[in-house]
Amino acid sequence: MLMEAQRFPADFDGLLPIAPVYDMVGRISAGAWFAQAVSDGQGGSVLTAAAAEAVHKSVLARCGAQAGVDEGLVTDPASCDWRPEMAACATGADGACLTPRQVDAVKRLMSPVVNSTGEVLYSYPYIAGTETEWAFWNFMPAGGPSSNYMVNDQFMKYMVDPTVRRGVDPLKFNFDRDPTTLSRARQIYNATSFDLKAFKARGGKLPLVGGLYYLL
Repeated sequence: MLMEAQRFPADFDGLLPIAPVYDMVGRISAGAWFAQAVSDGQGGSVLTAAAAEAVHKSVLARCGAQAGVDEGLVTDPASCDWRPEMAACATGADGACLTPRQVDAVKRLMSPVVNSTGEVLYSYPYIAGTETEWAFWNFMPAGGPSSNYMVNDQFMKYMVDPTVRRGVDPLKFNFDRDPTTLSRARQIYNATSFDLKAFKARGGKLPLVGGLYYLL
Protein backbone atom coordinates (compact mmCIF):
# COMPACT_ATOMS: atom_id res chain seq x y z
CA MET A 1 0.00 0.00 0.00
CA LEU A 2 2.93 2.36 0.57
CA MET A 3 3.93 1.79 -3.03
CA GLU A 4 0.38 2.65 -4.08
CA ALA A 5 0.58 6.00 -2.27
CA GLN A 6 4.06 6.68 -3.66
CA ARG A 7 3.49 5.73 -7.28
CA PHE A 8 -0.24 6.18 -7.82
CA PRO A 9 -1.26 8.95 -5.38
CA ALA A 10 -4.55 9.69 -7.15
CA ASP A 11 -6.03 6.20 -6.84
CA PHE A 12 -7.37 6.35 -3.27
CA ASP A 13 -8.31 8.96 -0.69
CA GLY A 14 -6.94 6.82 2.13
CA LEU A 15 -4.82 3.72 2.65
CA LEU A 16 -4.15 1.54 5.70
CA PRO A 17 -0.79 -0.24 5.31
CA ILE A 18 -0.49 -3.08 7.82
CA ALA A 19 3.10 -4.17 8.49
CA PRO A 20 4.31 -2.52 5.26
CA VAL A 21 7.51 -3.96 3.82
CA TYR A 22 9.49 -0.88 2.84
CA ASP A 23 12.60 -2.75 1.72
CA MET A 24 11.17 -5.90 0.19
CA VAL A 25 14.44 -7.01 -1.40
CA GLY A 26 16.34 -6.46 1.84
CA ARG A 27 13.77 -8.58 3.68
CA ILE A 28 14.16 -11.32 1.08
CA SER A 29 17.92 -11.30 1.62
CA ALA A 30 17.26 -11.52 5.35
CA GLY A 31 15.22 -14.65 4.70
CA ALA A 32 18.41 -16.36 3.50
CA TRP A 33 20.37 -14.96 6.48
CA PHE A 34 17.83 -16.41 8.93
CA ALA A 35 17.54 -19.70 7.03
CA GLN A 36 21.30 -20.14 7.13
CA ALA A 37 21.31 -19.30 10.83
CA VAL A 38 18.99 -22.16 11.78
CA SER A 39 19.89 -24.77 9.16
CA ASP A 40 20.74 -28.20 10.55
CA GLY A 41 22.41 -29.21 7.29
CA GLN A 42 19.74 -31.85 6.64
CA GLY A 43 16.87 -29.74 5.31
CA GLY A 44 15.50 -28.75 8.72
CA SER A 45 16.19 -26.39 11.60
CA VAL A 46 18.27 -26.63 14.74
CA LEU A 47 15.50 -24.75 16.53
CA THR A 48 12.39 -26.40 17.90
CA ALA A 49 9.28 -25.45 19.82
CA ALA A 50 11.09 -26.48 23.01
CA ALA A 51 14.05 -24.23 22.16
CA ALA A 52 11.73 -21.28 21.47
CA GLU A 53 9.99 -21.90 24.78
CA ALA A 54 13.34 -22.03 26.59
CA VAL A 55 14.26 -18.69 25.03
CA HIS A 56 10.92 -17.21 26.00
CA LYS A 57 11.23 -18.25 29.64
CA SER A 58 14.76 -16.88 29.79
CA VAL A 59 13.71 -13.59 28.15
CA LEU A 60 10.85 -13.15 30.64
CA ALA A 61 13.15 -13.94 33.56
CA ARG A 62 15.40 -11.13 32.38
CA CYS A 63 12.94 -8.56 31.00
CA GLY A 64 9.44 -9.64 31.99
CA ALA A 65 9.10 -7.09 34.78
CA GLN A 66 10.40 -3.96 33.08
CA ALA A 67 7.45 -1.90 34.26
CA GLY A 68 8.02 -2.99 37.86
CA VAL A 69 5.33 -5.66 37.62
CA ASP A 70 5.76 -9.21 36.35
CA GLU A 71 3.42 -8.94 33.38
CA GLY A 72 4.61 -11.99 31.50
CA LEU A 73 5.68 -9.95 28.49
CA VAL A 74 8.45 -7.63 27.34
CA THR A 75 7.08 -4.10 27.49
CA ASP A 76 10.19 -2.37 26.14
CA PRO A 77 12.07 -4.72 23.80
CA ALA A 78 14.57 -2.05 22.76
CA SER A 79 15.95 -1.83 26.30
CA CYS A 80 15.90 -5.56 27.01
CA ASP A 81 19.51 -6.69 27.43
CA TRP A 82 18.81 -10.42 27.12
CA ARG A 83 21.44 -12.46 25.30
CA PRO A 84 21.15 -16.00 23.88
CA GLU A 85 23.89 -17.24 26.21
CA MET A 86 21.49 -16.69 29.10
CA ALA A 87 19.42 -19.65 27.88
CA ALA A 88 22.41 -21.92 27.25
CA CYS A 89 22.51 -25.34 28.85
CA ALA A 90 24.91 -25.71 31.74
CA THR A 91 27.55 -28.43 31.39
CA GLY A 92 25.82 -31.78 31.42
CA ALA A 93 22.36 -30.25 31.46
CA ASP A 94 19.63 -31.23 29.02
CA GLY A 95 16.08 -30.05 28.52
CA ALA A 96 14.71 -26.52 28.73
CA CYS A 97 17.85 -24.77 27.49
CA LEU A 98 19.84 -24.13 24.32
CA THR A 99 22.64 -26.24 22.93
CA PRO A 100 25.77 -24.42 21.70
CA ARG A 101 24.54 -24.74 18.11
CA GLN A 102 21.16 -23.28 19.06
CA VAL A 103 22.84 -20.39 20.88
CA ASP A 104 24.79 -19.59 17.71
CA ALA A 105 21.59 -19.78 15.64
CA VAL A 106 19.74 -17.36 17.89
CA LYS A 107 22.70 -14.97 17.92
CA ARG A 108 22.53 -14.77 14.14
CA LEU A 109 18.75 -14.37 14.15
CA MET A 110 19.27 -11.37 16.41
CA SER A 111 22.03 -9.82 14.29
CA PRO A 112 21.63 -7.46 11.30
CA VAL A 113 22.32 -8.90 7.86
CA VAL A 114 25.88 -8.01 6.83
CA ASN A 115 28.34 -8.90 4.10
CA SER A 116 31.93 -10.03 4.60
CA THR A 117 33.15 -6.45 5.11
CA GLY A 118 30.59 -5.78 7.84
CA GLU A 119 28.40 -3.56 5.66
CA VAL A 120 24.82 -3.73 6.93
CA LEU A 121 22.47 -4.94 4.20
CA TYR A 122 19.32 -5.19 6.32
CA SER A 123 19.04 -3.64 9.77
CA TYR A 124 16.04 -5.42 11.28
CA PRO A 125 16.83 -8.75 12.98
CA TYR A 126 14.70 -10.61 15.51
CA ILE A 127 14.56 -9.06 18.98
CA ALA A 128 13.89 -10.44 22.44
CA GLY A 129 10.19 -11.14 22.82
CA THR A 130 9.58 -12.32 19.25
CA GLU A 131 10.42 -15.94 20.02
CA THR A 132 6.73 -16.76 20.51
CA GLU A 133 6.37 -16.28 16.73
CA TRP A 134 9.39 -18.28 15.56
CA ALA A 135 7.36 -21.35 14.59
CA PHE A 136 7.12 -21.75 10.81
CA TRP A 137 9.42 -18.78 10.17
CA ASN A 138 12.45 -20.39 11.81
CA PHE A 139 11.38 -23.99 12.29
CA MET A 140 8.57 -26.16 11.01
CA PRO A 141 6.76 -28.11 13.75
CA ALA A 142 6.59 -31.11 11.41
CA GLY A 143 10.09 -30.59 10.01
CA GLY A 144 11.27 -29.30 6.66
CA PRO A 145 12.48 -25.93 5.36
CA SER A 146 11.47 -22.83 7.31
CA SER A 147 9.24 -20.09 5.92
CA ASN A 148 12.26 -17.76 5.75
CA TYR A 149 13.91 -20.33 3.49
CA MET A 150 10.84 -20.58 1.27
CA VAL A 151 10.37 -16.80 1.02
CA ASN A 152 13.92 -16.34 -0.25
CA ASP A 153 13.75 -19.41 -2.49
CA GLN A 154 10.52 -18.49 -4.26
CA PHE A 155 11.29 -14.79 -4.64
CA MET A 156 14.76 -15.39 -6.01
CA LYS A 157 13.50 -18.01 -8.46
CA TYR A 158 10.36 -16.35 -9.79
CA MET A 159 10.28 -12.63 -9.01
CA VAL A 160 13.79 -11.25 -9.36
CA ASP A 161 14.37 -11.68 -13.10
CA PRO A 162 12.14 -11.64 -16.20
CA THR A 163 12.76 -15.39 -16.48
CA VAL A 164 13.23 -18.08 -13.85
CA ARG A 165 16.57 -17.78 -12.05
CA ARG A 166 18.29 -21.14 -11.93
CA GLY A 167 20.52 -22.55 -9.23
CA VAL A 168 18.81 -20.74 -6.34
CA ASP A 169 19.62 -22.06 -2.87
CA PRO A 170 18.94 -19.85 0.16
CA LEU A 171 21.55 -21.78 2.13
CA LYS A 172 24.18 -20.75 -0.42
CA PHE A 173 23.03 -17.13 -0.79
CA ASN A 174 26.20 -15.05 -0.99
CA PHE A 175 25.84 -11.75 0.85
CA ASP A 176 28.75 -10.21 -1.05
CA ARG A 177 27.67 -11.19 -4.56
CA ASP A 178 23.92 -11.91 -4.68
CA PRO A 179 22.58 -8.53 -3.42
CA THR A 180 24.41 -6.82 -6.30
CA THR A 181 22.23 -8.77 -8.76
CA LEU A 182 18.97 -7.41 -7.37
CA SER A 183 18.85 -3.85 -8.76
CA ARG A 184 15.91 -4.62 -11.04
CA ALA A 185 13.94 -6.16 -8.18
CA ARG A 186 14.57 -3.13 -5.95
CA GLN A 187 13.12 -0.81 -8.58
CA ILE A 188 9.99 -2.95 -8.89
CA TYR A 189 9.25 -4.07 -5.35
CA ASN A 190 10.81 -1.64 -2.85
CA ALA A 191 8.65 1.10 -1.34
CA THR A 192 11.52 3.14 0.09
CA SER A 193 10.70 6.54 -1.41
CA PHE A 194 10.04 9.31 1.12
CA ASP A 195 8.12 11.37 -1.43
CA LEU A 196 4.43 11.38 -0.47
CA LYS A 197 3.86 15.02 -1.43
CA ALA A 198 1.36 14.24 -4.20
CA PHE A 199 -0.70 11.97 -1.94
CA LYS A 200 -0.67 14.54 0.87
CA ALA A 201 -1.53 17.42 -1.50
CA ARG A 202 -4.85 15.85 -2.41
CA GLY A 203 -5.74 15.19 1.23
CA GLY A 204 -4.77 11.53 1.34
CA LYS A 205 -4.77 9.78 4.73
CA LEU A 206 -2.16 7.14 5.53
CA PRO A 207 -2.27 5.64 9.05
CA LEU A 208 0.31 2.88 9.49
CA VAL A 209 -0.10 -0.27 11.56
CA GLY A 210 2.93 -2.35 12.52
CA GLY A 211 4.91 -3.94 15.29
CA LEU A 212 8.49 -4.64 16.28
CA TYR A 213 8.07 -8.32 15.45
CA TYR A 214 7.60 -7.72 11.73
CA LEU A 215 11.35 -7.13 11.10
CA LEU A 216 10.56 -4.36 8.65
